[in-house]
Amino acid sequence: MSTAAKVFDPLENHLLSALPDSVYRRLRGELQPAPLALGQVVYESGQELDHVYFPTSCVVSLLYTMRDGSTAEMGLTGNDGIVGVAL
Repeated sequence: MSTAAKVFDPLENHLLSALPDSVYRRLRGELQPAPLALGQVVYESGQELDHVYFPTSCVVSLLYTMRDGSTAEMGLTGNDGIVGVAL
């Protein structure tokens, strides 16, 4: 089994791949891979959002934590979406 690292391809995100070529070329220089570990928090509620994430090979859960500490999944984003944009 190969252990070679997967090459970062932003176009695996459907939103990025749907952009007109001229727009994508303008953004491409700003896109960077952001490896995420299972369970890693991307941002907390109330935090300033410095980055947006275009998932390519992962799923990001949007969780709400209740006063008693329990959590509920409020959304799910994969390679068809974006994370880090305030709704």
